[in-house]
Amino acid sequence: MLSRYYSNLTILLRIIARMLRFPHREQRVTDRLTPQEIKSAMQVYIRHVQSQHYQKEINQLERNGEVNLSSSLRQLKPYLDDQHLLRVGGRLQLSELSYGTKHPILLPRNSLLTALILHHEHHEQLHCGPQSLLTAVRRRFWIVGGTSAARKTCRACVECVHAKPAPLHQLMGQIPSDRLTPNSPFSITGIDYAGPINIISRRTRGATSSKGYIALFVCFCIRAVHLKAVSDLSTSAFIAASTRFSSRYGLPSRLCSDNATNLRGAARKFRELYQHINEAEQDDKVVDFFSNKGIEWKFIPARSPHHGGLWEAGIRVTKGFLSKIGGDARFTFEELSTVLAQVSACMNSRPISPLSSDPSDPQPLTAAHFLVGRPLRAVPEINQLERNIGSLTRWEHVGELCITCPP
Repeated sequence: MLSRYYSNLTILLRIIARMLRFPHREQRVTDRLTPQEIKSAMQVYIRHVQSQHYQKEINQLERNGEVNLSSSLRQLKPYLDDQHLLRVGGRLQLSELSYGTKHPILLPRNSLLTALILHHEHHEQLHCGPQSLLTAVRRRFWIVGGTSAARKTCRACVECVHAKPAPLHQLMGQIPSDRLTPNSPFSITGIDYAGPINIISRRTRGATSSKGYIALFVCFCIRAVHLKAVSDLSTSAFIAASTRFSSRYGLPSRLCSDNATNLRGAARKFRELYQHINEAEQDDKVVDFFSNKGIEWKFIPARSPHHGGLWEAGIRVTKGFLSKIGGDARFTFEELSTVLAQVSACMNSRPISPLSSDPSDPQPLTAAHFLVGRPLRAVPEINQLERNIGSLTRWEHVGELCITCPP
């Protein structure tokens, strides 16, 4: 089979599409492939794989309209659609989901097509974990035994193996009550810094670089994250970043952080502000309004980073994304802000509830459901896979790091 010689799903589908175009080569208008041709190539490949692994079930469906009781696919209620593709039945016909989400295409676990799809989606989701990978794949395909197949894909990824540190095994403490009490998003927020990161001043040759940092805001309730690029570690820079954060998500009632000097300086600034407001001779309603808006700042004990495990985990995941997609790349401040926005979108699209093997169950909840009501997805970028990286502009290079698969 042709797939034995290719490890990239995009290239393989383009080759199959050109093979399907060959009998009609006299009628073609342009040499560029259309999305419909790519879709047709995928359908041809899926039919071939399904006929290899599920030909017995396909014959039963064509003859009786259902599979036998002894079939391993009996619980999935499979059926054949108008394209002769084997799909999951389920009980979601009356939902407003898309047709592909309600009735995903059935795929075997041990086929080359399944491995290529998982590998492609793993890179599209910025080297996510097995749960996030399986969630993304199930929007279109239902892999029989997909949990073990997703784990195998993540274990075989070279970038993930290199970026994953050695695990530490220790007894964990009790979860704080702030993380167990339902609350509005970012009402109780944890803060931490990551860096330094080299930031260039302009996109010309010989541009000087300076140190930049990443400010992470994480919600205690739903574990949503917000990443901001910060130019330095001063108190004023952090206050500006926190002002942009609170202008988007609202003023938090409590902030938690470690004992960094710039964070302690920011806490002192906020306390001085609210003391000045309370001491000023103003109308009682205004005083009550600002006093009710006061921020309670809580610091963890000194030299005890394990007390801030929530934001330390967020920093670890953020660094993992940046090391996989960016490597040693140097960004301008705007480019870094764009990359951090895409990273935070992927982090907020991770499932926060267990995945189910029942196709009738709805999609798992993510932090983005509580923020915007649906998983966050970036605007599709132009595929630069066939172009030389030396001819790309800076913005195309940033998009290339986030949307294309490493060779």
